Amino acid sequence: MRNRKPELPSIGKLRLGEDEIDLDYYFGKEYMDIVDASQQIPALIEWVNARLQEMLEARIVTKQKIKRAEAEAYFDLRSGTFLERGYGKLTDRSLERAVALEPKVEKVHDDYAVLSGWVSRLQNLLSSFQAKLDLVRSSEATRRRLEPDTDDNDDR
Repeated sequence: MRNRKPELPSIGKLRLGEDEIDLDYYFGKEYMDIVDASQQIPALIEWVNARLQEMLEARIVTKQKIKRAEAEAYFDLRSGTFLERGYGKLTDRSLERAVALEPKVEKVHDDYAVLSGWVSRLQNLLSSFQAKLDLVRSSEATRRRLEPDTDDNDDR
């Protein structure tokens, strides 16, 4: 039992929009030479870059939605809903806290958190794919140094 090779946990598939990639396949694939890796991995990196751009744009839009939701909540509360909700005495500090309790404000903050998580994950995924490509390049270079050069021997 001690000699048993530990298994890597499954990463699974990454689905964003209509596209899906099997991360276990690409990270588990043993590239025997740089040809396949140089075709597949840069394409994956670009796919992740495109999704990252979309997530960054959505996060910026959501940040503006937060400002709008907080402003709307502030003015709604200030115009009477603060007292209707039984929040007590209306002060600047209590109004600020009540704004954070508004469902619409909570929702856009939640949306922002999800987008921020995706941005972080995609940035890390880019680093992982780049590391995989670098490892294949390094392995290829090492293998070439270790293999005898048969082309030079043929010319003699």
